[in-house]
Amino acid sequence: LVEAISDAPVLLLLVYRPEYLRAWGDVAYHAEVNLSRLGGVNSAAMVRAILNKSYAQRVSLERLSDEDSQAMIRQLLGTATIPAELQRLVESYADGNPLFIEELIRDLVESGHLVRDGEGYALTRQADEINLPTTVQGLFLARTDRLEPELRNLLQVASVLGRVFNFSLLGAVAGLTVYRTDRDGRV
Repeated sequence: LVEAISDAPVLLLLVYRPEYLRAWGDVAYHAEVNLSRLGGVNSAAMVRAILNKSYAQRVSLERLSDEDSQAMIRQLLGTATIPAELQRLVESYADGNPLFIEELIRDLVESGHLVRDGEGYALTRQADEINLPTTVQGLFLARTDRLEPELRNLLQVASVLGRVFNFSLLGAVAGLTVYRTDRDGRV
């Protein structure tokens, strides 16, 4: 895609981990901004230098409004209406952060605190009785804790291997037989 649009007036914004290998990183039309240095001593100077480039533009990411948060919840749940108590719960925890909203809804559904009720959804307990993590990291950890023991163990093995590894290595370390599939899902 990067090569195909190199002559088109298109901004393609990609976010990837530092260990990702990309063949097009050194071409003239590619500008890389390393966010890992942001927050350091020289971060303000680095941001000013980037914004002084002719191709740079500042984009402020504001929190979602309550209405946008509600629309996102309805979209995630695939329903036209959501309970007012769920709206208040999400607003008080997520504060308009889209990632937090998405993970909070997933956590509520997976934990059984939010269930389908006819055409919509309902909380199975009062909102103040539900013990929810206050960070996205806490939500991920809570979801991990609910995994089946075999999957949780596999995740632990994978975390020790690092961010990049192949399936064969994971299978060998975890004592599993790993099958590779093609694009059509054939083994």
